[in-house]
Amino acid sequence: MKASDFLLSSKVNRGACLFGEVQLQPHDIRKRLFDADLRLRSSCKELDEIFRRNHWILPKYCVFPSQDNRKFRSIITVKGLDFEYTLSGDPKDGPDQARESAAASMLTKLQEMAAQAHCR
Repeated sequence: MKASDFLLSSKVNRGACLFGEVQLQPHDIRKRLFDADLRLRSSCKELDEIFRRNHWILPKYCVFPSQDNRKFRSIITVKGLDFEYTLSGDPKDGPDQARESAAASMLTKLQEMAAQAHCR
């Protein structure tokens, strides 16, 4: 069966989906909000993926405890062909959260710098 024939079949027109031999109704596929996976990718993973796709050196993190308030901070350094940036994230309760904060800040910084470079 060609894709165009499948799209015109009565099963699809009635709102059913056919997966292999099993026919599912739309309510069988959709999830309730309570059951939905609302997690976004982590900022660290997103940043790593961007760097891999562009063949840049992966970001380097330095995570250390704050001495005054029992929180953690992370400093991130990134390098590309025409840029090098270092910045720190916000103080967080754990080292993983500190890395995420630094990665999120770096994503924002890179987006801002790319927009500026694009406007030149």
